[in-house]
Amino acid sequence: MSDHLLRALVVDADLRAIALTSTGLCREAIERHGLSPSSGLALAEGLTTGLLLTFLHKDPLRVNLQLRCDGPLGGLVVDASPQGGVRGYVMAGGLHFSDGEGPTLAPALGTGGTLNVLRQMRGGQWYQGVVEIPERSVQGAALRYLQSSEQVDVALKVEVVMDSEGQVEAAGGVLFERLPDGNRAALSLMQERLASGLLRESLRAQGGDRGASAGALLEVMLGGPEGKGGDNLQIFERLDVSFQCDCGLERIQQMMEGLPTQDLVEMIDEDQGATITCEFCCTHYLLDQAALQGILERRADPRGGDA
Repeated sequence: MSDHLLRALVVDADLRAIALTSTGLCREAIERHGLSPSSGLALAEGLTTGLLLTFLHKDPLRVNLQLRCDGPLGGLVVDASPQGGVRGYVMAGGLHFSDGEGPTLAPALGTGGTLNVLRQMRGGQWYQGVVEIPERSVQGAALRYLQSSEQVDVALKVEVVMDSEGQVEAAGGVLFERLPDGNRAALSLMQERLASGLLRESLRAQGGDRGASAGALLEVMLGGPEGKGGDNLQIFERLDVSFQCDCGLERIQQMMEGLPTQDLVEMIDEDQGATITCEFCCTHYLLDQAALQGILERRADPRGGDA
């Protein structure tokens, strides 16, 4: 089963619900970047959190997370789109801390830092919110952002289940938001269930070749077969999600056109070209001498000073 996201309403409690499975995209991101277990755990948690925040509002728009911390990880960047694509990278990829059962994240993040959330608005403007990291987790920082900057009453949980070797067995997350007339007790119950480890247990139980189901995650959170489960869910959107990067040769060329002329000349004369690596997806782009010469020729003074 491919990674996917569901948006729904808990109709008898006036809660907005989002559930997401992200096992495949987390595996791909970690493999692309060649990350060690704790670095991979940080990126997987960030990617999943970024997608949840993107689809929180009625009209989803792009969200960018920029986390900086005083731990050895240094930080991470995540970029998520309303089309279901997400990409990201960490500052340090070789970290491995273990609590005896598997990789752990807290030592990598250190004791302090900030989360900068950029949310695209209608009309192309961006809203920015910055919060301090209240606990050593990416999702903890995101929760504080939602509560303080967006002032929404939410329950949020992201889980990345890894084996002892740092391989992702299952990943996903859920978010419940209380609407203006929503039931506070119902949201508190969701918070309690998330804190109890129910989401992690559900992801483990649904592991295997087919992967987890976002709908099944919501069913469990709402009581499963012994409670109402999905009977009080009104699902209004299902969307496939994946690791996606919008880089490309044309974008790389546009970036190179902004470089000083002298830098381009040195790449042509000394390096016989340039290899550019996208920091989000690790794709390599080769611009040979002819391509760089073409950039120079499009300038008013092809071999002189900066245009």
